[in-house]
Amino acid sequence: MSFIQVDGQYPIEHSSEPVDFDRKAATEFFPLLERSLSDRALRGQIRGDLKDAVDRVEEALGSPPYESNSILSMNRYIIDGYLASEINFAEAIQINAISRLPTMEQAPSSKLASVYRSIYAIQGKVFLSQFRNKAKNNQFKPLEDLQHAIDQYHTDLHVNPYCWDSWYSLALCYAFLADENLVFSASDIRNNFSKIKDLQRRAFLCFAQAARLSPKRGNKVENERGQSAFGSGEAEADASWTSASQESEGSERPVPEDCEPKAPSGQETKKAGSEDQEWRHSQATFWFDFGNLAHGIMSKPVRMEAMHRTEGLEALSDTGDVTSIYIPEPSPEQVYKFAAFCFKRSLSLNDQNWRAPFMLGKCVEKLDGKPSQVLSLYKLAVDKVPRRSGQPGNEKIFESAYKLISTLTKYLHSDKIKVRARTACCPLVLMIALY
Repeated sequence: MSFIQVDGQYPIEHSSEPVDFDRKAATEFFPLLERSLSDRALRGQIRGDLKDAVDRVEEALGSPPYESNSILSMNRYIIDGYLASEINFAEAIQINAISRLPTMEQAPSSKLASVYRSIYAIQGKVFLSQFRNKAKNNQFKPLEDLQHAIDQYHTDLHVNPYCWDSWYSLALCYAFLADENLVFSASDIRNNFSKIKDLQRRAFLCFAQAARLSPKRGNKVENERGQSAFGSGEAEADASWTSASQESEGSERPVPEDCEPKAPSGQETKKAGSEDQEWRHSQATFWFDFGNLAHGIMSKPVRMEAMHRTEGLEALSDTGDVTSIYIPEPSPEQVYKFAAFCFKRSLSLNDQNWRAPFMLGKCVEKLDGKPSQVLSLYKLAVDKVPRRSGQPGNEKIFESAYKLISTLTKYLHSDKIKVRARTACCPLVLMIALY
């Protein structure tokens, strides 16, 4: 087992008898390897020797023992069936509901080796981080990394069906893979259209399941404090959107979930504050990604195809016969409203991301919201844009400023803004032009 280095050097030879690196040896070696794999290392460039060690362990283990573990076999059947199903939008957006998948966790007395509970998630993080690092550095992004990550997270869910991080990561992989297929030529998009639609559908199902399993750490007081920190223009637009959506969404409108309050004191205050900040950031990112997927499903050329249904829901009638229940497809308005809900929730958890008000403004514009609301959200996005993007060759971000000016011009041309409002907008246009 000399394939892993220690501080740049190989372990000292102790004249011990070598053994084959089989499943038993991999199971015994993995706890030592796992201590070297921190979350920070998995998010960045992992050392080559560590990656080789993880690959060797997985190769020795093989697939989980589905044949000898009935819970693993059942979870695989249920989860694979769920990912192959069509989207029931009215059910999927019920984020306060408990997970409807009848999966099971391994019992404490299970004989399943502990290495199976983490090796696949670790491999998924490695492949996903490789893809993200290549995208960040504008390098060629092989789709094989995403496909490998999908396979790893998919397998991990068979072992850990209630792991929020694996459902979320699997959703991201499907969404990234769909986006990568959308940047090809028109002929390639046409040839891969059914694949792109299937990837978006699977991503939505994974996000919906992750939303039900979302970790609960925040509290109502802190959420209210985060919302009150918004600017007046944003708060007004946000409140108006909520009241407008309540009129037409009815029972399908998802309601934000209040988490159980906790009151840390003494030495726990600093730790609790750090943990809560981390929770808020991860949840804000999750809800932004969920909203971004919903908005992408509505965009051309795949507009609403992932939401299309070809069959009803099979159920047993009172007489014991199998019958099909009609499940309606969502309207474009309903999907845009749900996307807006996700962006609002992301903004309430982290008000520093300029893309959240920017995407929220695009949703409100699609919903024919008030021009003042739309412009306020775009203006808020402009205010939050960093001075430098950090990307070589793209030092400044003009996307939000361009959207604000173009939308304002459109409103002025179509007389959706009154004369008095036009006068008030002139300094705004001049300020943006000088930005």
